[in-house]
Amino acid sequence: MRIPPRAPLGLRILMHAPRRLLVSVAGIMLAIVLMFSQSGFRNGVLDSQAELIERLNGELIIVGRLKSLWYVEEPFPSRRLYQARTCPGVQNVYPLYLETSRAVWHNTVDNSTRAVRVIAYNPDDPVIDVPEVHAYAAALKMPDTVLFDEKARDLFGRPQAGTQTELSRRKITVVGTFRLGTDILTDANLIMSDRNFAKFFPAPYQRTHLDEVTAGIVKLAPGAKAETVKRQLTRDLPDDVKVLTKPELVEMEMTYWRENTATGIIFGLGMAVGFAVGIVICYQVLYSSVSSYLPQFATLKAMGFSDAYLVGVVLQQALFLSILGFIPALAAVQGLFMVVGNLTGLLLFLTVGRIAFIFVLTVAMCMVSGIIAVRRVVQADPAEVFR
Repeated sequence: MRIPPRAPLGLRILMHAPRRLLVSVAGIMLAIVLMFSQSGFRNGVLDSQAELIERLNGELIIVGRLKSLWYVEEPFPSRRLYQARTCPGVQNVYPLYLETSRAVWHNTVDNSTRAVRVIAYNPDDPVIDVPEVHAYAAALKMPDTVLFDEKARDLFGRPQAGTQTELSRRKITVVGTFRLGTDILTDANLIMSDRNFAKFFPAPYQRTHLDEVTAGIVKLAPGAKAETVKRQLTRDLPDDVKVLTKPELVEMEMTYWRENTATGIIFGLGMAVGFAVGIVICYQVLYSSVSSYLPQFATLKAMGFSDAYLVGVVLQQALFLSILGFIPALAAVQGLFMVVGNLTGLLLFLTVGRIAFIFVLTVAMCMVSGIIAVRRVVQADPAEVFR
């Protein structure tokens, strides 16, 4: 391997033994992939839980007062939406219905049945910002029709437009597909009209199921401020509902999964394990390198180079190892996330902030290893030269 003549000494030492460098980078890359995957799976779970909320076409969301998890229906009277429409700054309020407990899909391929999540609303209302859905608005108004989520898990038979099957033991026809994605509680999503929803999931006591809604999607008038309208709605509406901005509803969902489930703890421990493994691997690499070149380090000390300079050389090696391991690890993780995302339907993507966070952890991991290994250099005796 050709070494650049003006390369820093730490990099020159690493490149002097190419095979050892490749093995070292592979070991550090493994630790980085482990940290990336644990962080990515945690973020994927949280992002997937909030995806439907993010797609709602409104600035404010009205939900039941006791609602703490989006998956739980917690319905409230639909008349609250009529009351909300009279509030200054409100352009419209769209009712949204969810069914998670009684919706059962029949897979015509293997004759199995599995629970699904049904999302329902008036097809004329722009409730969800999913481009494919708008094209099927007219078809959804037909009796016993539904849209099927393409990103559902393979357990549902991959239905397409024209597929006829059963939903909760009633005949249903798939008129099209859309792409939303699954989450940790939902393996598949269906979209249907509010009229079909009332037919498939009737309410008890002879009431119309549309008398109660899961959420009200508030679309603000141009120029209206979300916080101002939220305060007004909170004052005007009874206390059986609460009004949240979309970011607040997302944060409520994230808080539930971080604080009330083992999700954060499990993936946090996984990242800690990856960090610890990386420290051990990087330390072994640096210690081996320092030991191999100990006579040379001792010579530099005999020539008058300070301990601070030699420490800087070892930390240079640690920094370059972190960079050389990070780049291929990032590429590997992108491929891993693509495969896992296609298999599970979870949203696994890397943002600049998430990449930067893992890079900082990687540099810290290698620097800690360098600080531990550098003691060998500091203790190097110039007399080693003459042995």
